[in-house]
Amino acid sequence: MKNTFTLCLILLAFISFAQNERIDSLQHALINYDAQKLEHRKNFLPDESDTTKVNMLNALSAELIMVSNFTSAEKYANEALTIAKQIGFKKAIAISYGTLGIIYNMQGNYAEALKNHMAALKVREESGDKNGTANSYNNIGRVFYEQAKYPEALKYYFVALKIRQETDDKKGLSASYGNIGSVYIELGNYPEAVKNYFAALKIHEEVDNKNGIAASYNDIGNVYFKEGNYSESLKNHFASLKIMKEIGNKAGIANSYSNIGLIYQEQGNYTDALQFCLDALRIEEEIGVKKSLSNSYLNIGVLYTRKGEYTEALNNLFISLKMKEEIGDVNGLAIAYFSIGDVKLENHEAAEARQWFMKGLNLAKEIKSLELLENLYGGLAKADNALGNFKGAYENHKLFVLYRDSLNNEEGTKRTLQTKMQYEFDKKQVADSLKFSQEKELSAVKLQKQKAVTYGGFAGIAITIVLLFFVYRNYSKQRIANQKLKEAQEQLIKSEKMAAFGMMASRVSHEIQNPLNFVTNFSEMSEEMVNEIMKMNNEQERNDALQDLITNLQKINHHSMRADAIVKQLQEHTKKGTAHEYFEVKPE
Repeated sequence: MKNTFTLCLILLAFISFAQNERIDSLQHALINYDAQKLEHRKNFLPDESDTTKVNMLNALSAELIMVSNFTSAEKYANEALTIAKQIGFKKAIAISYGTLGIIYNMQGNYAEALKNHMAALKVREESGDKNGTANSYNNIGRVFYEQAKYPEALKYYFVALKIRQETDDKKGLSASYGNIGSVYIELGNYPEAVKNYFAALKIHEEVDNKNGIAASYNDIGNVYFKEGNYSESLKNHFASLKIMKEIGNKAGIANSYSNIGLIYQEQGNYTDALQFCLDALRIEEEIGVKKSLSNSYLNIGVLYTRKGEYTEALNNLFISLKMKEEIGDVNGLAIAYFSIGDVKLENHEAAEARQWFMKGLNLAKEIKSLELLENLYGGLAKADNALGNFKGAYENHKLFVLYRDSLNNEEGTKRTLQTKMQYEFDKKQVADSLKFSQEKELSAVKLQKQKAVTYGGFAGIAITIVLLFFVYRNYSKQRIANQKLKEAQEQLIKSEKMAAFGMMASRVSHEIQNPLNFVTNFSEMSEEMVNEIMKMNNEQERNDALQDLITNLQKINHHSMRADAIVKQLQEHTKKGTAHEYFEVKPE
C-alpha cells in the first residue's frame, strides 16, 4: 500500500518539469547577481546586501533536493551557510543547516543528518524562532524514524506537535499528526495510528486542504488494510479517490486506483483488482512517473500469476524489471526477481525459477530485507525439491524457517516496545496532571493571600468577616486539593501496577514461547526430513539426513525440558512471592 510519503514522491516526480525550470531560473539569477556585484563593486567579499544571494542559494538547494540531485544541493547549501555565517544572517544559517540535514538523511548518512539538524535547532532556539524550532524537532524525529528508532522519533515528533499547538500552526500540526501516525503503524499500534491520522484529517478539513484531506483518507485506508479490515479500507480509499478526481490530481487518482486494486487482490477478487491496476497503469503512463509505473506492472504481473495466466504475468513482470533497473530501485528489483521466479515455479520450470530466486536473494542480502529473504529461501527450497535436490531443499528450508522466526521475533519486540512506551506515556500523563493540579492550587492560595492584603483597609467586623471567609474558602480548597492529590497518586500507582502486569505477562509469554518456537520449528523440519529421506537413493545422503534428524530430535527434547524448567522456576518464585526477581534478568 502506498502511504502519504510515497504519494508525495509521486507528486514530486510529476512536477519535476516545473522544478527544472525553477532550477534554471535560479541558476541564471545567481550568475546575474554575481556579475552585477562584480561590475559595481571592487570588493567582492560578502556583506549584508548578500542576504538575497543566500536566499537564492538555499532555494536552489531545496529545488535540487526535489529532483534528487544531492551533490549539487549539498554544494549550494554549504555555500549559503558560509556566506550566511560571514554576514550573521541567522535565519539563513538555520535553513542551510536544516537543508544539509535533509540531504544527509535522504542519503542514509544519519550521523551527519543529526549533526546538522541539531545545529539548526540551536540557532532557532537562540533566536526564538518557534516555527523553525518545531521544524527542526520534526526533522530530527524523521532521522530517527528512518533508522527505526521509534521511541526517539516519537519523542521529537511530540515536541514539534506541542510547539505547533502553542503557535496554532495548522499546516505543521497536520504534518505532526501524520508523522506520529506513521510511527504507530510501524509499531503495530493501529488504533493510535488511526487516531492521529483522523486528527490530521480534521485539521485539513478545517482549512479546506483538499490534497491533505485525500492524503489522510489514504493513510487511514492503509491502516485498515494492515488490520485486515478491507471494507473500511476500501471506504477510505474510495473517499480519497473521489477528492483526487474533484481536484484533478492525476498522480493521486493513480495511487488510489492502485491501492484499491491491492485490496481486491487480497480479497481474491482478481477481476476487479486487475481493472483498477490497469486504470492506475493508464494514468501513470500518461504522466510518465517511472517508479509508480514499474510498481503497477509488478502488481499486474502478480495478479496474472494468481489467475494462472503465466504468459501475461511474465510480460508485465519483465517490463517492471526493466524499469526498476533504469531507476535503480533495488528493493523493487528483488521483489521482481522473486515474482518472476514464482511464475516459473508455478509453470513447472524449476531450474529457471531457481536462477531468478538466486538473483533476488543476492539483492535481498544487500538491502537486509528479512521478509524478502524469508520468501526467497522458501522459493529456493521448493525449487530444489522439484529438482530432486533434497539436501539443498532441506538447507534452504532451514533458512526459510530462520528468517520467518526472525520476523515473528521482530514483531514481538515491537509489541513489547509499544507496551513499554504506552506505560511511560501514561505515567507521564498522570505525573503532569498531578503537577498541574498542585500548581493550580498553589496559585489559588497565593491569589487569595494577595486579596486578603488588598482588603486590609477595611475596618472592624468587615475585616474579620472577610478573613474568616477566605480562611474557610482556603480550607475547603485545600481539602479538595488534597483529595485530588490522593486520587492522582492512586491513579499513578494503578497505572504502574497495570503496566507492570502487562510487562510481566509479555515476559512470561516471551520466556515460554522461545523454547516452544524451537520445538515447533524442529518438529516441522523433522517431518519434512522424514519425507525427504524416504525419497533418497544415495546411502551417504540418507545417513547424513538421518544424523540431522537425530540432532533435531535431541533439540526438541532439550527445548521441551527447557520450557518445563521455566514453568517450574516460575512456580517456585510465585510460591515464595519473588516472581519479580525472575524477570529482572533479561530473557535469552
